[in-house]
Amino acid sequence: MKEKKYISDIPELMKEWDYEANADLDPTKLTVGSGQKAWWRCPKGHKWLSTIRDQQRYKHCPYCHGRKVLTGFSDLATTHPELAKEWNYKKNKSLLPSQVKAGSNQKVWWICSKGHEWFTKISNRVFNSRGCPYCHHHTVLTGFNDLATTNPEL
Repeated sequence: MKEKKYISDIPELMKEWDYEANADLDPTKLTVGSGQKAWWRCPKGHKWLSTIRDQQRYKHCPYCHGRKVLTGFSDLATTHPELAKEWNYKKNKSLLPSQVKAGSNQKVWWICSKGHEWFTKISNRVFNSRGCPYCHHHTVLTGFNDLATTNPEL
């Protein structure tokens, strides 16, 4: 018969166990496969609620490791303020750059300093250094970078 493993048997889990918030839970009586929710705290002070099973699986702070967004720490406005300047607040309505993480595959609206608007994934802007597709001549915009405008003699 397989011996049960408890939270208290795993030093890595105990290191992030939030004793204060989990005052009513006993880590010596909860198994690592439990669906019980508990509070966790990383060395940087980030706090999160997760099942014991998920914490055993993912092992680390979801904010420090980019799985969750934390305003002022892992949000796009904090990590990439230059991209937040091109956030299209009008078209993205109530969604703000402080509410999304840099690695998100969510598509949002952007606007460059010349007023060009485009729709692309946040991760494309962060990891592929993709700026305005019109200013960088990846997409044709009539009256701006089309052949008739740039080379009318042709």
